[in-house]
This record gives sequence, structure tokens and C-alpha cells, in this order.
Amino acid sequence: FIYNKLHNRLNYPKVEKCVYFQWNLRILKDLSQIDELNKNIDLVKDLMMDNENLEENVFDDLFSAMS
Repeated sequence: FIYNKLHNRLNYPKVEKCVYFQWNLRILKDLSQIDELNKNIDLVKDLMMDNENLEENVFDDLFSAMS
């Protein structure tokens, strides 16, 4: 829609390049945000696993001390 509107009004190749450039920038921004979210999800999963392992070790130490 934007491409057709600008292209019809100005009929200028630089407008087309500008529109595609803006779209590409938006796509790259979205992809980088998705990548960052995936990294954060992986970090949270790792932290949760570390917490579970820590809890298991604490309970094991507690029970072995009680024996």
C-alpha cells in the first residue's frame, strides 16, 4: 500500500529504495528483538536449572548431615 501510494505520487526510484530500506530496517529490528528474546529465554531456563540443582544439593547436604 505505501509503496504504491508513494510510487504513484512521485514516480521516483529513490522513493522505492527508501521504502524498501525502511521495511528492511524494520525487519532487522524485529529479528534482533526476537533473537534477544530467545537469548533471554535460554538464560532464564539455565537459571531455573541451576536453581533446581542448588535446591537438590541443599536437601542432599541436609539429609546427609541428619544421618
